[in-house]
Amino acid sequence: MQEFVNRNNETENAEDRAELEAALRVLKEGEIVMGIVVSVNDDYVMVDVGYKSEGTINLNEVTHRPLKNARESGLKPGDQIRVMVYALDPSGEGGLRLSIRRVAEAEAWESIVKKFEAGEVIESEREGVEKSFWGTVEEGQVREGTVKSLTDFGAFIDLGGVDGLLHISEMSYGRIKHPSQVIKEGEKLQVKVLRLDREKKKVSLGLKQVMSDPWVTAVERYAEGTIVTGTVARLATFGAFVELEPGVDGLIHISQLADHRVNTPGDVVQVGQVVQAKVVGVNPEQRRISLSLRDALAPAVEEAAETTAAAEQPAEEPAEEKTEE
Repeated sequence: MQEFVNRNNETENAEDRAELEAALRVLKEGEIVMGIVVSVNDDYVMVDVGYKSEGTINLNEVTHRPLKNARESGLKPGDQIRVMVYALDPSGEGGLRLSIRRVAEAEAWESIVKKFEAGEVIESEREGVEKSFWGTVEEGQVREGTVKSLTDFGAFIDLGGVDGLLHISEMSYGRIKHPSQVIKEGEKLQVKVLRLDREKKKVSLGLKQVMSDPWVTAVERYAEGTIVTGTVARLATFGAFVELEPGVDGLIHISQLADHRVNTPGDVVQVGQVVQAKVVGVNPEQRRISLSLRDALAPAVEEAAETTAAAEQPAEEPAEEKTEE
């Protein structure tokens, strides 16, 4: 019996403490608190937030969307919800008005502020990176970058917060029609800083400048007098350019295309045609190799002529044998 009395007293004491805490609790307008739905009526919802009296959520404070009655919200007794205290009853009786809608608005605004602040941080970091880059970059430097995007005229390279332009003409010593023939998006590569425009914040880069220049050793591969094979790359009024290897072209002057008068190079060769020509001059400093199609053809013509002449020459008649009388 004594144990029952003690338990009953403990329960009463706990309830008393809860009532006392609720009576002493002070809420402020704009404060967001947790509450438990007590009842859902047509025009309002009653919520217990641990205050000395229950709070009321009017129909227009339940949600942003229009409701015919509070039951359409889906709330039911016992649900735990977050509510904002937006008005305390001025009568002093402790009544208070609550809102679910204003909690959503506050959270949305808080999210916007956080994103804005994060953006400010990112912008600040970006400005710091740019300042560091422009304070240390110099023309002639070789830097690592990442291919950010490709265009018909080149590629943009991320140098670590600052983009530089790698023009298609600076990608390879050979001819390329599109940057994708040489590089791809996301690829890391070493590039050389060719030009800087600090006022306009522009960086011009080169890729072929960090590669081996084929002209350095061209004289070893294309010695005068040798017969070489190449592809006609383009035609000009004065001759034909022949690609011997990526980045190394030779010129066949119009006078060296044939052993007869040629009006235009197109009368003898066409773009894309594979030809054999004789090296008649090499100048690595000026990046020039002079070729002759005529001289390369001459030995073959002479050999063919000799073969034809030999075939046409009549056979010697056998000498008549002398008979002794």
